[in-house]
This record gives sequence, C-alpha cells and structure tokens, in this order.
Amino acid sequence: MPISIELCNDEDLTEVFAVISDTFQHEQPIVDAIFPNHDTPAGRTRGTHMLTQMKQNPNFKFLKAIDSETNEILGQATWILLDRPLENEILVGEGWDTEEDKEFSQLLHEQQMRYRIEASRAVQGRLLVLDCLAVRSEHQRKGIGSKLIQWGTKLADELQVEAVVEASMKGAPVYEKHGLRNVSKMQYSMPAKFAGRRTPNLLFMKRVPKEKTVP
Repeated sequence: MPISIELCNDEDLTEVFAVISDTFQHEQPIVDAIFPNHDTPAGRTRGTHMLTQMKQNPNFKFLKAIDSETNEILGQATWILLDRPLENEILVGEGWDTEEDKEFSQLLHEQQMRYRIEASRAVQGRLLVLDCLAVRSEHQRKGIGSKLIQWGTKLADELQVEAVVEASMKGAPVYEKHGLRNVSKMQYSMPAKFAGRRTPNLLFMKRVPKEKTVP
C-alpha cells in the first residue's frame, strides 16, 4: 500500500477530525478536554470547525497520510512552527456537559501548555511543536506515524530548531526512534473537587536538530 504525506486542504478536515476522534476515542483526557463529546455528530462538527480556524494560521501545518491508490486518509499530524514565545491562553469553545467539566478542561489545558511555554521561552520562541498525531487503528504499525514524524524532523533540521511533543507511553518509543528524548514526566495538580478525574499520562519529549554538514 503506497503511502503519501501531503498538506491538508480545507475539504480534508472533516475526515481528519474523524481520524483524531476514532484514534483517541476516550483514552486521552486532553483530547476530551479540548474536543468535548468529539465522537458525537455535534462534537465532530465543532471539532472540524476548530481545526478549520486553526488552519487559518500559517504556522499550523496540517498533514495527511493517504493511501495513494484510494486517497483514503489513514493518519494525520499537526505541526506548529512557532516564531515567538508562547503565552498562556484560556481554552475556549463549547460543548462541555457542565460548567464543572469546562472548568476542569480549562485547568487541564493550562497545565499541559506550561511545558510548551517553558520550552518556547528557552529558545526565544523558535520551536516546532507536534500538536497531534493520529493513525487509524487498523493502519497502525505500518510506518505511517513515522512518516508523519519524519516530515517534521526534516523541517526542524532545515530550520535548525528544536522539536517537542507530549507523548503517550505507547507512542514514546516511536518518537525515540526519531531522535526525541524524554525531558520530564508531565505533572498535573488539580483541586480536590477534581480528585476523581483522570489526568493525562504523558512524557514531554524534545529533539535537538542535527547540525548541518558543511559541503
């Protein structure tokens, strides 16, 4: 099965969001926080709208991995090329079931973002972030994720910038194969009223660019 990595068109984003939703299901709390009820028709409509808004920013690079014979989207990646240090932003949107769900999601997002903020400040804002990587379950372990990662690491080397990702325990070995190294286990501190809620189990990983060879 020939796989091609291409930049997404606006028309791809409905299918791209379906890939994200189907891949993560409800295994990652941060996905549920940003995209509440993402596996419902209304949630998928909202999620696609959010991706469309993000894509208007030229620093967001939405990739699709497609079967070159059928044009089916098998996986996706979102790389963000920063050009200035990040600032803390409140998670906005709609679709949470309760105000408490919204508050929890905003706190989770805030605490997750602090790792990116610190990394961006350390390099004066020039940083490449792998925001999301998803491959349909039936097409995993076929090298599709690696191709999507390699697109970003190649760009990072060309621009001589560091690359970072928040990696699941399952995904970390794949990132390690492409030069990303564990910086820290991500920690989340929540108020007592949220003690029973799941928080992500992620590693913050970083890759230093390969030095350009002098001809």
